[in-house]
Amino acid sequence: MNNACGSTQLLAGTDGSLYTFNFGIGLWRFDRQGKAINWEGLSSPRIPIGGVMCFQLRHMALRPLLPPEELYIVAPAHYRLMHDEKVKEDVASRQIVGRHTSLNVIGQDGKTRRTVVWQCLDGAVPRVDAKGNIYLADLVKPADRSYPEFFDGKLAAPPATCGGGDLYWYNYMYGSVIKFLPSGGAIWFKKDLLPVSCLGKPPVELLEKPKVPFKSQYGYNQYVKGELQGALWTRLGYSSYACGTTGSTPHCMCEGSGFDGDPFGRVFFPNLGQFRVEVIDTHNNPITTFGRYGNEDFKVDKSAPADKAAANIPFAWPVNVAVSDTHAYVADTVNRRVVRVKLVYAAEETCDIK
Repeated sequence: MNNACGSTQLLAGTDGSLYTFNFGIGLWRFDRQGKAINWEGLSSPRIPIGGVMCFQLRHMALRPLLPPEELYIVAPAHYRLMHDEKVKEDVASRQIVGRHTSLNVIGQDGKTRRTVVWQCLDGAVPRVDAKGNIYLADLVKPADRSYPEFFDGKLAAPPATCGGGDLYWYNYMYGSVIKFLPSGGAIWFKKDLLPVSCLGKPPVELLEKPKVPFKSQYGYNQYVKGELQGALWTRLGYSSYACGTTGSTPHCMCEGSGFDGDPFGRVFFPNLGQFRVEVIDTHNNPITTFGRYGNEDFKVDKSAPADKAAANIPFAWPVNVAVSDTHAYVADTVNRRVVRVKLVYAAEETCDIK
């Protein structure tokens, strides 16, 4: 298993297998003891679909509860051209532009089965809930906002073009979590571009859906306009988002940020600019937040009352959160630790099941 560990994302499947995604050597499958095992129908434990170079990949998702017959993958736009000779006619009329790709579903044989999000950036982070709904973190903001409301009066709006500095990085590192139905949707950063990673063409029913404007950042341009189609909702505040751009502009793919959902469809995501984790329900209603700034010397007040406990959890650089039905686990890279947070409720009630 050590051969596949560099920058590897690791997921556990309901079949007892471990699935890894590595930018250099592709998708691998292992048993619980770390022994490489062949993919279903293949004579190899490796599928040569690589990701993007960064410290920690986060671009693969499995659907909970079901056998992992399908994997949701955000891969570089040209991955189908590199690994499947049969796709060249399908993509001959398209072009590869910068970091634009799609969210695809592949089978255990490595073949692309369908495209579900027809355009996104290759830094997008996918998750799927038990009902098959798709959640994607991407560099998307409301058309009239660069940062969450917390920064109003604290940060000026970024200039139209910005060559670095605080305003550049705050704008660059803030994105949104976007929810789609299982049928998917599109994040049209470039309206006339269909990435070469896509399988076929977007369905007519998707292209007829309402178009919701958004803004983004690409390179030095702080106000790139785009349109969402098929999205159920968008929640600004996901940070730190990281996605490369083109040319010599300041950018970074390094951060291995990530979010998660629980069995009830509630979404937990990091808000690095406010040193906290935010929680919303499956309909985008805010539930709670927890965390505050604190370094390794922060003294936790264990006697704090329950209503103050959520603000008594120190984070210095919370970039990734995973959640079970009882706890949240937050990776804090500056403090060099994972923080385990117990989930409790203001009111609880039980009933007998007959």
